[in-house]
Amino acid sequence: MSNSDTVFAMSLLLVAFFLTVLMLPRLIKYLHVLKFGQAIREEGPQSHMYKKGTPTMGGISFIVSIVISLIVAMILDSGNIQYYILFIYTTISFSVIGYIDDMLIVVKKNDGLAPRKKLMLQILFSVIFYILVTYIYKDINYIHIPGI
Repeated sequence: MSNSDTVFAMSLLLVAFFLTVLMLPRLIKYLHVLKFGQAIREEGPQSHMYKKGTPTMGGISFIVSIVISLIVAMILDSGNIQYYILFIYTTISFSVIGYIDDMLIVVKKNDGLAPRKKLMLQILFSVIFYILVTYIYKDINYIHIPGI
């Protein structure tokens, strides 16, 4: 990775950070209005009761800011669009699992997705990712782990 690549990556990180800083306070207020608060079980420890009503699903701001910064990267670095599309797919697909889990907790007032269902969704999205990678990069037959 060259210095310009590092500067580019750090710039995208800063864009995502500042977008999150701008979005998060408004999103938390909006989630309070919607009553998207954390439910705490009565049989749990009393020390956890202060968390009741804490807004859940604030991670939406992180996801939106990451996707926006990746779209900016796609515009500025059009030579690597496939890479950014894969990154956006991974970010959104695994965020969908968290969204479904939070929605079940908030709306249905249950424990969210069962671990087995979460794992099945993760495997499904990973298989789709693998298919996309092999389709986009036909000549890949190795995994590069930076630093190793």
